[in-house]
Amino acid sequence: MKKFILRYLIIAISLITIYSDINFITTYINDYQTKITLYFLNLFLEDNISGIYIQINDFYRIVINAECNGFIPIIILISAILAYKTTIYHKLKWIVLSYVIYTFLNIFRILIIAEVAFEYGRPSFFWSHDIFGNILLLLTGLIIFNIYSKKGDF
Repeated sequence: MKKFILRYLIIAISLITIYSDINFITTYINDYQTKITLYFLNLFLEDNISGIYIQINDFYRIVINAECNGFIPIIILISAILAYKTTIYHKLKWIVLSYVIYTFLNIFRILIIAEVAFEYGRPSFFWSHDIFGNILLLLTGLIIFNIYSKKGDF
């Protein structure tokens, strides 16, 4: 367990550098993930989305930027997958699967947040985003990692 935690911390810190805007590669990765998120959101919110903004009403809009693109939970889960002792093939398979699941889950999360904001206004943002949204991402990550660790190819 101690080795796993040490490997996890080293990998997580290394991958967090991908999230920070320290060079053109990391900026490109974040911009690409944000564009993917905005593309799929536009399919559902075409009348209410313009650029990086979801217009809730005349006085309130939600911004979709690098902080909202779902990349941080992906990095956390990928770090755990890489730190867990199993075959490279098994890790790569679950990294791709996790990325796809988290990308679409994040889009679903933003759609729920927007729908709640349309219905209840700005006061609903805190509980729909900070509470519901984060719990959804956390529980999904735990479930994915639990299944991954039980189906290891040793």
